[in-house]
Amino acid sequence: MELRNLVEDEVFYLVEKILNEDESLCKCEKCKLDIAAIALNNLKPKYTVTEKGYVFSKTYRLKPQFNTDILTEIIKAAEIVRNNPRHKLGGWFEEYRINRYEWNRKNYNWEGTFPSIK
Repeated sequence: MELRNLVEDEVFYLVEKILNEDESLCKCEKCKLDIAAIALNNLKPKYTVTEKGYVFSKTYRLKPQFNTDILTEIIKAAEIVRNNPRHKLGGWFEEYRINRYEWNRKNYNWEGTFPSIK
């Protein structure tokens, strides 16, 4: 057995799930890792070394607050990465992002941030 962080395993699992469900998020490896890193930096780790400890620690996944805390941090991280990607988006994705922003402004009187991409 190796040193494992149960929270890290859960974050990567949920990041994949969220990326598959939200069309407005970039799904490239750089953005995926940025979301995971930001979320993990704001969550308390849960390390195990033995197989028995890992199985026992997985019971934490059943606690509603455990998943709520992780989802909250992933959503915050996804918003940060969406608004500040470390690469040019370009193409259809950038057009979709701009159109969605304009639609939200028009229909919801929304004045969210939309930084220019360099």
